[in-house]
Amino acid sequence: MIAFIRLAAEDCAGSAPDMWVFEALSLLAGPKPPLAEEEIAAKESEVQRDRARLGVRRWCDLYGVEMNEAHVIFSMVTGRAPR
Repeated sequence: MIAFIRLAAEDCAGSAPDMWVFEALSLLAGPKPPLAEEEIAAKESEVQRDRARLGVRRWCDLYGVEMNEAHVIFSMVTGRAPR
């Protein structure tokens, strides 16, 4: 998801509220050990292929959906109602 957020931020500014992006990143900082930068870089190339295949409009639509889902999960985990 980190690779996805990094690459989507380039093309999709405004597709998801910044708060949702922060929440998605905070979910990744859970009990698992942190990802190595090499792992993220390897995933970025895979995500770039997906972005090229989908096109910018569909890519940003997917980004908005993914950030909304992360927001709902964050809200459930923290006990806050989703907005």
